[in-house]
Amino acid sequence: MTFRYILCATCALSLSAGAASAVEILGGDVALSYATFLDDVAIDRDGGTDSLSRLKLGGQAEIGFGQTFALQGDVAFNDFGGPRDDVDTLTLHGIYHYDAAFSFGAFIGRDASDAYDLSFYGIELARDYVDFAVEGYISDGDIDDLGSGIMLGISGSYWLTPDINVGASYDLANADEGIDGHRIAVQADYTFRPSTSVFAEMGWAEVEFDGASSDETFVEIGARYTFGLRQGATFGMRGLADLLPGG
Repeated sequence: MTFRYILCATCALSLSAGAASAVEILGGDVALSYATFLDDVAIDRDGGTDSLSRLKLGGQAEIGFGQTFALQGDVAFNDFGGPRDDVDTLTLHGIYHYDAAFSFGAFIGRDASDAYDLSFYGIELARDYVDFAVEGYISDGDIDDLGSGIMLGISGSYWLTPDINVGASYDLANADEGIDGHRIAVQADYTFRPSTSVFAEMGWAEVEFDGASSDETFVEIGARYTFGLRQGATFGMRGLADLLPGG
């Protein structure tokens, strides 16, 4: 099944199921973040060195068709610090809300850069409790129509107070084209005014990417603005670029 067919099927499922229902913006966010390895690691790349970091601007929006079906779109612009290291990611999710707490999704997307192009698709689940939430996904994809690989991950978060949320996550990526990685991280998010928060993440990442490799601790800091009835989208960002080195 090609990327084009998956895209058409996902859109058709959500749109046809909710065609007769009211359309509304359920939620979304806009976030700016910076991630880097703690020790400013020098990485061998094509006979030289580079320092792996990432500046990311991303946004999400979810549109509901009645109480059950929704479409979520994600876009992210990632700058890894070099003239050829910009990666743009676009993802579309088709979502089925079983009830107010449990959601199932199918997604498709694309990472595009001068170094590689990755088309990916997968499935995802999200479950919300009173103060706790979990999310998981598994994805397959093709790199420049030459190789393939998988990505998968699981995350959980807990509201310590109405303003402080903490969590942890694990992600894995493995591809034929020398793009491999694992990352384990803990996160904290502080909402200091309605719809506006700052967040920090710290973790360990083992990354092989575009001729570079490293195995180090990373940190990420950022700010986020949320909107809509849900104050955010149902599912997180997808894509390989989202794992390098923060998330």
